[in-house]
Amino acid sequence: MKIITAISCIFMMASIANVHAANPIRSFAFSTWKACSTDHKKFCSAVKSGEGRVIKCLSDHSRDISPVCRANISVISGANGALAMCMGDAAKHCSNVKEGSGRLLACFSKNIDKISPACLNSINKARNTLKY
Repeated sequence: MKIITAISCIFMMASIANVHAANPIRSFAFSTWKACSTDHKKFCSAVKSGEGRVIKCLSDHSRDISPVCRANISVISGANGALAMCMGDAAKHCSNVKEGSGRLLACFSKNIDKISPACLNSINKARNTLKY
């Protein structure tokens, strides 16, 4: 699923230094990156991003990662249903985007004014439950 693949690559999005509350997609990605960047480097730096591999790696190390990262990974892992609300938006606005390295989230961010309210709402719900 493109959404989950994109979320699993948020650790590559450290360039999102200027996070604005008006852009929930950037905020969602940055929150998880901030919460898990140390654990990602420690346990999963050799894992190639894409197709949920980084999230799986962190989940596999759930006993070793920080509680804050664990909480974020739990939210992401349980967000499949909520983020399914964005599949139509992905097909409509980002169909030419190659999966991985946070490219889909970047596309959503560029097209924030075109993304459906249902998709934005689901991203906001996921973002609001993240710990950092």
